[in-house]
Amino acid sequence: MSITELLISFSIIMMMLSFVSERLSNLIKLYYQDKTIFIPYPHKTKDNQWKCGLKAKLRILANKQPTIQSEKQREYRVLVINILVGIIIAVFSNANFFQLVKSISSFKGKQKENLDIILGWKINQFDSDLKYGLLIGGIYLMFLLWSISLILFNQLVETRDKLDNKTLKWPLIYISLISIFEYLYIISCDCMTTKQEAIASAIFEHTVGFIITGLFLSLGSKFWHDLLDLLFKFKNVQQRLNQKSTYTDYDSPKKILSLATTSEYEVVDRLMDKYYEKIRRIKGVVSVGKNTYLDENTGLFRKIIEVEFTIQTAQEELYKLTNTGSITIDYNTFYLKDYLRPLYTSKLVALIEENNVAATSNWIEDIKHEEPVCYAYNVKNKSNLGSFRIFKEGDGSLYAESNFHVFASKNDLEQANKYGQSYNVKDKFVKLKIGDNDEEDAIITEFSFGEGNGTLKDYCKAKLSSNDDSILKKYNEHVDRDWLLKNEKDKMKMFGATTKGIFFWEEKLLTHCSVEYSSFKKEFWLYKIKTRADHIDFGDSGSILYYYDDENRLKKGMVVAKSDTYAYMFDINN
Repeated sequence: MSITELLISFSIIMMMLSFVSERLSNLIKLYYQDKTIFIPYPHKTKDNQWKCGLKAKLRILANKQPTIQSEKQREYRVLVINILVGIIIAVFSNANFFQLVKSISSFKGKQKENLDIILGWKINQFDSDLKYGLLIGGIYLMFLLWSISLILFNQLVETRDKLDNKTLKWPLIYISLISIFEYLYIISCDCMTTKQEAIASAIFEHTVGFIITGLFLSLGSKFWHDLLDLLFKFKNVQQRLNQKSTYTDYDSPKKILSLATTSEYEVVDRLMDKYYEKIRRIKGVVSVGKNTYLDENTGLFRKIIEVEFTIQTAQEELYKLTNTGSITIDYNTFYLKDYLRPLYTSKLVALIEENNVAATSNWIEDIKHEEPVCYAYNVKNKSNLGSFRIFKEGDGSLYAESNFHVFASKNDLEQANKYGQSYNVKDKFVKLKIGDNDEEDAIITEFSFGEGNGTLKDYCKAKLSSNDDSILKKYNEHVDRDWLLKNEKDKMKMFGATTKGIFFWEEKLLTHCSVEYSSFKKEFWLYKIKTRADHIDFGDSGSILYYYDDENRLKKGMVVAKSDTYAYMFDINN
């Protein structure tokens, strides 16, 4: 990752956290207007009287002042509040500056998992072995903030109780010196275990990291918004300066300036809108969609149009189109060849078709004999095996769901492709095999094939003849439902009849694709996803993908097809 991308990511985090910080600061400003604040600090006044702390009545705080001097006082008080609130937000969100930079820097363009950046604090952390470290760290941070607050709030005192700043600096100096000597003692002493040293180091690192983050948050969301705008423009300029065409294709400063202000993302969106239909109509093109990748040369993220094709002539047609295709934005022309990435695949095919048996050797035998055994088929098409899920509806009935091309007979599939949703399925009987148990009977009740509500692209639902709960229990045990439903943040998980348990990257890219079935091709808008290791195989059609969204809500999808690089799925709602 380049420094530019790191700064952009860090600025995004700061801008979003500063929104929260500003809201809390505004609340405090309104609440403490004309109120007295107190900070404990035993000291002797100029009148030789002992007092327990500093008191300051905040008459100037929430409202703008009529004079320059009083307005400067108000701005200082607001700044003090912003700094302390920023540190508090950093502590509560566990936003340690050093960990933030480390987490952002660890992100690689090829990995698709989310980042563990702002995790906050978990309740179980206070019951773990770290509880004493957290307690000590909290006390240490409170004393450090107290020593800083003495210096900051002394300027707010409007009476003769105001103390000499030199005197108030000593608590901070003492704490800082003690911290330094204590840290040096810990790393040089052999009397502490490695774990204790790690906890002590973490306390110092987090304390300093929280303070740095708090100072950054005190700058405000507008600052980070403006900085982000500047960084995005700089990133765009950096990308343009690394392109040969910048130096060879322009003869006007006005065009160069326009080039610098045009986002690459806007260019890709405009090119996609203009050439999508032409690209997808090229014979041999099986998918068209947008993608993002990390350019290894520049360290910057780039947006592209990704096209999968299966035959040589398609590649030649794409080459011709990319050399002529272009759009004009302001004064500049942007060419399709700079933003399109062709990707060869031997096929993009539904994962259960009789004509592919020879090409995939013993996939049927693997499904029937490799544990755990779990597959489905139509009684009129016994060699067409696929995956499924069993679930219970509110009325207590058991249902199975899968792709329509898994539950349907060959004739029904062809007729549904021809007549659409109005077609009445003829061969409705489906068999479900779960381990060594007898096959369960089910009858098709509904289907969707390229239509429906925009998500159920190749979907079928069948009602089981029995509502015995033991069937659902056996199914859940066979597919290891507990493992499938376990939230692992950045992973999508599925159980397939052939592949069994497998992980996917949790990144879905909406893509137009042409899926090959046994006797026809059908066009869909599907999500393409990429496996972490082994690819899915024939027999995995109808597998349910389980994953969690940003709000930790369980989501499900269903696998339909695959190419050499990607699997293709759609979302399901139930």
